[in-house]
Amino acid sequence: MVLTIASRGVRRGRAAVIASAVIAAIVVAAPAHAADELEPAAVGGTLFGSVALLFDPLQSPVTVSSGRVQFYAASTSDPYQLMYQTTIEPDGSFAIDGVEEGQYRIAFTSTMGSPYVRVREWFQDHGSFFDADPFVVIAGEPYDFGTVIVNGRQIDRTRLSGADRFATTAAVAERGWPDGGGGTVFVVNGLNFPDALSAGAATRNGVLLTVRTDDIPTATAEQLTRIQPGRIVVVGGTGVVSNTVLTQLRDYVADPLDPNSVVRIAGSSRYETSRAVVTSAFGFNSAPAEVFLATGRNFPDALSAVPAAISMGAAVLLVDGSAGSLDSATAALLQTLGVPVTIIGGTGAVSAGIEAQVAGIVGAGATSRVSGADRFATSTAIAQRYFGEADYAFLANGFGFADALAAGPVAGRWLSPVYLVRQECIPKAVANDIVSVYANEMVAVGGTGVVSSNTLQGVGCS
Repeated sequence: MVLTIASRGVRRGRAAVIASAVIAAIVVAAPAHAADELEPAAVGGTLFGSVALLFDPLQSPVTVSSGRVQFYAASTSDPYQLMYQTTIEPDGSFAIDGVEEGQYRIAFTSTMGSPYVRVREWFQDHGSFFDADPFVVIAGEPYDFGTVIVNGRQIDRTRLSGADRFATTAAVAERGWPDGGGGTVFVVNGLNFPDALSAGAATRNGVLLTVRTDDIPTATAEQLTRIQPGRIVVVGGTGVVSNTVLTQLRDYVADPLDPNSVVRIAGSSRYETSRAVVTSAFGFNSAPAEVFLATGRNFPDALSAVPAAISMGAAVLLVDGSAGSLDSATAALLQTLGVPVTIIGGTGAVSAGIEAQVAGIVGAGATSRVSGADRFATSTAIAQRYFGEADYAFLANGFGFADALAAGPVAGRWLSPVYLVRQECIPKAVANDIVSVYANEMVAVGGTGVVSSNTLQGVGCS
């Protein structure tokens, strides 16, 4: 099976990938207004128009009978704030009243037909929030968008990689935070997964970078210099990130004399460290909206959960999933937090005994499980549950933790899933969901040795 995608050329500001026809790109066409002569819309007035789908450029457009028009705040510092939404009527028309003055990025989504003809595009003729043209709403007359022509969908393909796992993590950080930002950077050991897994969901709008136990790789140092963090949070004890490294990290913060500018969150075990991240003022700083419970004995399920947790304001809490019950400290923490718990992975990852105990603590109605037949299917199940629509689909090798770890914080910030794949092919369930989730760009994380060119091109596993 091959995930085949159509392209109609190069989209402004994005590299188009030429492939065969199944899905294509959206073009916003407003016949009454030139693209660079947009008229101001009215505060409290009506913004209206219609949407049509062009299956074949040699045929007439077909009315989009179901879909959405969404207005997001234009700020890129905290993206994907949905401010207003309206549905597309069966006759293809849409209208929305009461949009307040400001700048917005507008998404047009057609939900009709099979997943292969469902499309989502940003005003105008763009595949992502970050590329979208801001639309200014000011006091004035109601605005007519005219007809928005949906020409189909194209999926671009991008690779983020470096010479090693540290450089790959740096490349992902630079893509996710191209302007630096000076905020919080979380630092974890890039060769040791348990503490790093705990840090992933806590990053939220922070950057994740990796080090070795006793030194800071050059690629990481370069990113720290570029970002100029206000604070660095090291996750893990001295056995994974030494005090020597912690001291060296002070060279990169704005105020190295501030004792809170470089801090460490750690426990005596991976599970205690995980709990410490959730309760630390430098981790969540307040009760998470939800807890994702994942096994700390392996990494795939927790890695897939990180983007969803970030998007939900949830924490990823590691447990010994093979045990029949929770340790007393974790049970007490769940009792204290009192928030819903979602178990990640099947009973082979987190036991039925733990699930029953969690239900007794937070209530059966507040306890759920997301799982699949294997690590790939679990990553797909998470995407299906938490990402109804996304601009990006991140692909990471399901048998290594470093690249998926690097992708998690950026994917979460962009409300996009991380799918686990094989090096040589893309699992069928993953390929199908990339189409269903409306993704316009597939991002391979790591070199061809971990995600092959065939996988990025959509060559399916037999």
